[in-house]
Amino acid sequence: MKKVRQSNLECMRIFLMLSVVVYHLVLYNGVLATEFNPKTLIGLLATSGGAIVADYAFICLSAYFLLETKKAPIFTRFFTMAFQILVIYILRFLVIRGLFGFHTDNMFLEDMIMKGAWWFGYCYLILLLIYPMLNKMISVSSARMLGVTCLVLGIWVTVNWLTNQVNLFHDMVMLLFTYFCMGFLKKRRECGKKCLVQRKMSLVIIYMFFYLFVLGICIYLKKAPFLDYEQSGLLVTRMIGKYFLVQAVMGFCVFFFFKQIAMKQHLWINRLSKATFFVFLLHETVMGIFWRFGMVDGNTMMYSSTKVFIIQGMIYIISSFVAGFLVQTLYEKYLQPIINKLIAVICDTKVIRILETIYQKIW
Repeated sequence: MKKVRQSNLECMRIFLMLSVVVYHLVLYNGVLATEFNPKTLIGLLATSGGAIVADYAFICLSAYFLLETKKAPIFTRFFTMAFQILVIYILRFLVIRGLFGFHTDNMFLEDMIMKGAWWFGYCYLILLLIYPMLNKMISVSSARMLGVTCLVLGIWVTVNWLTNQVNLFHDMVMLLFTYFCMGFLKKRRECGKKCLVQRKMSLVIIYMFFYLFVLGICIYLKKAPFLDYEQSGLLVTRMIGKYFLVQAVMGFCVFFFFKQIAMKQHLWINRLSKATFFVFLLHETVMGIFWRFGMVDGNTMMYSSTKVFIIQGMIYIISSFVAGFLVQTLYEKYLQPIINKLIAVICDTKVIRILETIYQKIW
């Protein structure tokens, strides 16, 4: 059965993607690495409970649907996502390398624009291949066993945060932690046990408490006289980083809050939200274009007036969403029909049919 889009969750996608774009805007342009000033404060206000929270909320959203999925074709979904990522990767490669060339000495370009947020896409592809096994493990496990599993994975993620061990494998540990937490909460609901995620006001209070906690710590670090700008900037990025489980708690709160909002179906919200994945993978490419033509860069973001900072940020955010929407529309109209036929051919091969049969037995 085709998933019916829920405007409350689609609205969440849009707001969270906005926070992701803002996060990379201030992070990649050194706004958090300067002395404390009004622009730094704006950056901290936007990122202390934003982009990484969005990552966790997006994983919660995926787990929410995948945990309810049964007997669905595995490889059709996998190749559909894989081809989207491949097409956007080729587009990014052509644009960025066409503008900047190869083997540049620009660390921001090579380590952020050319890598950046793509870790999420890679992890999601892996999730699409293993979620039937995860669902099986969750279904046969008790709530207590799932709770222990979440605890172990949570400790692992925290150790990675403390030691700053950031790589794809540890990204998967973070994803598995979130997925098993969603399975644990699902199991508790099935057992008739109540929890805080059923109360919207409780979710708001928990979110605001941890948001203000992270914001306060970050402001303190930026103002600390015993830290220079670079040291305080590194510590701040750890506080708003993806392995800090306080961000995970806020992500769960955001997801369950939006899930409980009663909202009528809005076609324009659903339509715009379809482009958020393209915005996610393209907004850094848009930033590269802005860098190349001097429209947004570290100097203008760090040393311009607050008014110019806000205007430039708004232009970049709007451009990122427009680019994502246009590319998604063109992809859906011209490439997707061709790719769907190609996927059908691939999935009809003997190897894929055998693998699909194995997966279906796992269910």
